[in-house]
Amino acid sequence: MISGVSLIGYLAASLVAATFYMHSMIPLRCFAIASNICFIIYAYYTSPQLYPILILHAFLLPLNISRLWQLIHKKPIQMDWLQRHDHARSPLSFSRDAASLEKLKRMSVSR
Repeated sequence: MISGVSLIGYLAASLVAATFYMHSMIPLRCFAIASNICFIIYAYYTSPQLYPILILHAFLLPLNISRLWQLIHKKPIQMDWLQRHDHARSPLSFSRDAASLEKLKRMSVSR
């Protein structure tokens, strides 16, 4: 017979697996928060206690809550790291304008 703590562990794992099927961030964060709570309960009540899992999900829980709060209240999340910085362009970087595409074609033909 499976114990209640084991069932919570299976539920937590199922919730994590479900997050990979989410197409939008709000349901993903809700499932992640639920899985964090289940993993914390599972790690604390398992004998012996699973401290790495407990610490990880105790850290991730406030992070997921914070990100969900930002999404709900439309606070912008920093996305600067996604933008291309022209000062750091390599010879292989290109934009989608015609001249850059022509440059890429010449580079691929010359090899």
